[in-house]
Amino acid sequence: MVATDPDALNVFDRGYVDYKKWDEYCQAGIRFVTRLKEGSLVDVIEQRQITGTDMTESTVILGNPKTTRMKFQLRLIQTRDSEGNPIIILTNDFSMDAFEISEIYRLRWQVELFFKWLKQHLKIKRFFGTSDSAVYGQIWIALITYCLLMMTRLTLPVEITLLDTMRLIADHLYSSYAVLIEVLKKPPVRSSRGRRRNEHSESFNLLIKQIDIEGTEFLNTVDVELFYL
Repeated sequence: MVATDPDALNVFDRGYVDYKKWDEYCQAGIRFVTRLKEGSLVDVIEQRQITGTDMTESTVILGNPKTTRMKFQLRLIQTRDSEGNPIIILTNDFSMDAFEISEIYRLRWQVELFFKWLKQHLKIKRFFGTSDSAVYGQIWIALITYCLLMMTRLTLPVEITLLDTMRLIADHLYSSYAVLIEVLKKPPVRSSRGRRRNEHSESFNLLIKQIDIEGTEFLNTVDVELFYL
């Protein structure tokens, strides 16, 4: 799904490569950002250094001149990720700052995670209505809820995940506001599930040891006593 709004900027993974489609997007004024796929044929029209950075940008045309060559020029930005690995970004937007373009691509996974969290925890996997107003209303409610949860979490004096914040509020939905605030201010209780797993593992080993000593007949009696109980 591609957003056609002139203010929208579509971000693609580098697995999405379709020069014909990209030409259509350029023709229609649909802006996009993506990674350059390895092995792509690149005809550099102009190259320039970005002042004050180790980034460079070029005006390029992609594709094989005999078969897949694009009609429209693209902007190629060479930068590095947080680990120093080279990253080559493509866009048909020639007005935005190169650093801003690279940041948009870098943060694409945060957008993915945001929508994943939204769908998983705020009940928008399916819609309760089919009209535009019903669908938009449900999405807006989820977005507002997310923002309120995030604002609440950021103002708390303790470290707590967004999901735990939501769960605590849900658990105390009908409590007084004062009670809810006190609950949210408490330091989170550490889970002991890992310890339980260790205890279960130890219990299982003791059971096997008991079977080795007594056999399996004792398991059929009503008043069975296990070493680990």
